[in-house]
Amino acid sequence: MNKEDLEFDISVALDRWNEVSNFELAGVKNLSRADLDTLQMCCSYYDEHGTLHPLRYFSTEVKEVLKHYGML
Repeated sequence: MNKEDLEFDISVALDRWNEVSNFELAGVKNLSRADLDTLQMCCSYYDEHGTLHPLRYFSTEVKEVLKHYGML
């Protein structure tokens, strides 16, 4: 898994969003829309810097998704 896969999976999840549902990515359930926005920001930051190590304060769920996609 990689950043491109994560970006694709986020776009698929957002296409299915009905403004009240939660999301599941990489087996992590109950991700909020804010979590997806955070993950999108992480993808952008990763594009620019090649790492996410300076960014430390993610929720447990976001960390699990990032680890699954090999970004942490």
